[in-house]
Amino acid sequence: MYLRCRLHPYPTPGQQSALVRAFGCARVVFNDRIAARRDAYSAGEMFPTASELSKRLITNAKKTPKRGWFAEVSASILQQALRDADRAYRSYFESLVGRACSVGVPRYKSHRDRRQAVRFTNNAGRLVMAGGRLRLPKGAWLVELETMPDHVHLIVEVDPQYGVHKLVKAVKGRRSCVLRIDFPWLRSKLPTLWTNSYFAATVGGASLSATRRFVDHLKAR
Repeated sequence: MYLRCRLHPYPTPGQQSALVRAFGCARVVFNDRIAARRDAYSAGEMFPTASELSKRLITNAKKTPKRGWFAEVSASILQQALRDADRAYRSYFESLVGRACSVGVPRYKSHRDRRQAVRFTNNAGRLVMAGGRLRLPKGAWLVELETMPDHVHLIVEVDPQYGVHKLVKAVKGRRSCVLRIDFPWLRSKLPTLWTNSYFAATVGGASLSATRRFVDHLKAR
């Protein structure tokens, strides 16, 4: 038996931006999956397996400047987009032999379509919390950003279940992608732009306002 719940979310502006990124990434992966099948059919080649597509369209794509922003969303969203495309083709082929109701061949999704959607699995960190709050993967929201001549300060709200190490990895991955786009010579000079290490410490129970004043004080110096 499947349980279906209908929720009316009220995301903050930062969460709205994160959801838009999730919708966009899922749509691009779905369309890449459609394109891969069409290319294989046109070339008369065997269609790649699900694992090969996952590696090519998600894992390897994250390492390219063109698709580096995939790292900003949960991998579960991208995997589900691939499965949705597979299900669409499976339903289409079953309809051709009379095993299912008639459906058309899967088509590309348009960014102009207002019916954007993503799907989360139960093991992807989804949880309805007390007070009607819905926690989703990639649960980190940027509260404030301050740039300095040689470094930046980020005040980030992070879900405890998300983990600081995942946040650091996401920030490093995205910035590395952007820097390689802005400075192409970095692609050949350095294999990686960041080390694997990082340092994290508490602020001694200081409030958010106190932390903001500390950052403002550093900027004024």
